[in-house]
Parts: sequence; structure tokens; C-alpha cells
Amino acid sequence: SGAKVIFVVTRPALSADAPISPQLAGSPADIARALGLNTLRVGPNGVGDAVARARGTTTLIEVTLEG
Repeated sequence: SGAKVIFVVTRPALSADAPISPQLAGSPADIARALGLNTLRVGPNGVGDAVARARGTTTLIEVTLEG
């Protein structure tokens, strides 16, 4: 259909010793980029600007929550 979609994914800030399995160790933005999607990485205060930049494209915005 050619529809453009903006995906907004939140990601908590994790320390190096967090019990995360290898399957989840990759960043959502890295995975999306490998699949050919546009990506943006922002903090919680950058979401509005990122959505404005992404309008008209299919983009994944990864929001890293501060710990």
C-alpha cells in the first residue's frame, strides 16, 4: 500500500550485569537498520523532534529511558 509507519520503541537503560539473554542483547535500532529501515535513537526528551523528522518515512525510533 506504500503506507509510511513510525515505530516508537522504548528501551530501558540496563547495566552491563543485567540478566539479558543473547537473543535480546541487540538494539532494536540495530536490528531495524539491518532490515533496511530508517532509524533514530533519542532520549525521552527527543521523541517529539524525532517524530517530526521521521514524518513521511518508515522509521523506527528507539527511545532509551534513563535509569
